[in-house]
Amino acid sequence: PEVPDEERALLESLKDDSELISRALSRLADGADELSLAVRQKDFDRVVEIQERLRVRSGRLQVRVSRMTGTLKQAVGSAALRAEREEQRAIWGVILLTAVAILVSLGVTWTAGRTIRPVRRLTEAAKRVSAGGEMGRVKVETSDEVGILAQEFNRMVESLEDRDRALRRNERLATVGRMAAQVAHEVRNPLMSIGLNTELL
Repeated sequence: PEVPDEERALLESLKDDSELISRALSRLADGADELSLAVRQKDFDRVVEIQERLRVRSGRLQVRVSRMTGTLKQAVGSAALRAEREEQRAIWGVILLTAVAILVSLGVTWTAGRTIRPVRRLTEAAKRVSAGGEMGRVKVETSDEVGILAQEFNRMVESLEDRDRALRRNERLATVGRMAAQVAHEVRNPLMSIGLNTELL
């Protein structure tokens, strides 16, 4: 990831401070060696002078370390704030994606329900027809494939009703024909005997 200009400047400042601190520590180490030598040589005037110089350098070093610590705290605070903002963005992104996923699943469920409802009606009507029950028609609500299927089902029901009416009419006619044949038979039998008796007479 790209480092923002503010952080780049902060890193440069930290690098400069660490180099200054490193040089100051090196000078302090040299001063400590010089102090040690002066103590061994028992040159107390020089010891006092070196101690004063080391005290001044130590004070400068503390200032630099304090400044570097402040800069580090600022950098850490800035990074933590940026991380917190990124976390908030990520949380809102997850919430948004979850909401979209829920809405999409509700839409799919609703669409599937609307699509399946006419198929269920057709299935129930077909079961009633196959069981010999009422020959109800199915309400056609759409013009898609399911609507076309419903129209064809209604035509089939009309055709079956027409066939049932024709069968009942033919059955009635057959019954009337059988009754007429029976009546004709019953009438012919006595007439035959009257006809035969008349001939004999």
